[in-house]
Amino acid sequence: MTKHEEWLRAIGEHFLYFGEIEWFTYDMLVLLPTEKIFDSVKNLRLNERGKLVITLLKEKGLDQAVIEEVEGQLKTAGDHNELRNTLAHNPLRVSVYMREDEEDEDAFLSHRVSKFTSPEEEITLQQLKEANSKLKEVVEKLFECHSKIRRRIDK
Repeated sequence: MTKHEEWLRAIGEHFLYFGEIEWFTYDMLVLLPTEKIFDSVKNLRLNERGKLVITLLKEKGLDQAVIEEVEGQLKTAGDHNELRNTLAHNPLRVSVYMREDEEDEDAFLSHRVSKFTSPEEEITLQQLKEANSKLKEVVEKLFECHSKIRRRIDK
């Protein structure tokens, strides 16, 4: 896999993991309330939806360990919001550098993502992969909780 393909895959994975986290909060907002509030809250930001999900989980009297796990995982996801926003609003840039000498020309590529307003604060591929690894764990744990919550609500 080329470096460019690694970047594309890592960025794609990042958004897919956040999509799963977003889906979890939306599903909880459909499942948990006794009233139809989804239309009123569907446009809230992820962290605000997360807070509402936690409140509703507590009101349902669900297992405290599950509630704490959901709360912790949503906080971890929130810790990655700045990275997600930087990736969402700034392109992957590729610079081509040429080195010429007497025998031949060498070219190499430099990949980077940074905010337009803070180009010195680059996101490295390693940082992105580490964040994705953490987000994958978040998604797995949220869906374990989702299964427990569904079983309890569906009784």
